[in-house]
Amino acid sequence: MPETWPEGVIARYLTAAGAALADPALAVDITVDAVPSLHPQTYEVQPGLLDMSGRITCSGCGTTAETCGGNEYYEASREDMTRYLADRSRPAAQSHAETCRAMPRPTA
Repeated sequence: MPETWPEGVIARYLTAAGAALADPALAVDITVDAVPSLHPQTYEVQPGLLDMSGRITCSGCGTTAETCGGNEYYEASREDMTRYLADRSRPAAQSHAETCRAMPRPTA
């Protein structure tokens, strides 16, 4: 049975370690962060605008990186921008996953 993805994950890439160990939990996840945009001078929330960015996170080595974005987008285009930012994050996620051999430290 396939493993359930963590909430907010748009795409996953199995790491080299995950492939070798047949462990789907060892993956690089793509997420898109979206927070209300603040006015640069007053720091008040700007209605209808979001700061959005694509992010990759590796469950093996713990690497987390913003891959693109960090810009303001209209709330109305959130779905389109999520798809765009996820697509822009895919090359970094795939490249990292192809070479990452790290495994998380055992907890017990």
